[in-house]
Amino acid sequence: MAGIELTHSIEAGIPPWVIRQMKAVWGVLERRKTPVSARVLAGAFGARCANGDSRKRPVRSVIKNLRDVEGRQICADCHPRKGGYWLARTGDEWRRYLERRASGARFEFVSLRKMRDASSERNSGQKKLF
Repeated sequence: MAGIELTHSIEAGIPPWVIRQMKAVWGVLERRKTPVSARVLAGAFGARCANGDSRKRPVRSVIKNLRDVEGRQICADCHPRKGGYWLARTGDEWRRYLERRASGARFEFVSLRKMRDASSERNSGQKKLF
């Protein structure tokens, strides 16, 4: 399997089967120079689902553990043809990825707030008052 120590994950009490998944995904990412699709990563640890989209959940979970618990710098892009997951080659690439992700999150937050406010107005009847 991949040559990665997952000491923090073991200390955090992550189950052994999840650690095996993390090692499998890390092994694929380590060998590839280009982005790797969620489908390929899911296949690396045996996620078999009828619907291709449902394979992404376990992959996202494994990537989240590698990033959050182990501190691995794994970038992602959701472009349909060129997207996937890859290891940041430099600290600068990692910073750019985090900035892009944060700017997307700010946009999403504004959109979600507008949707929530609109929904609240419709449900509360406040719209009828004005």
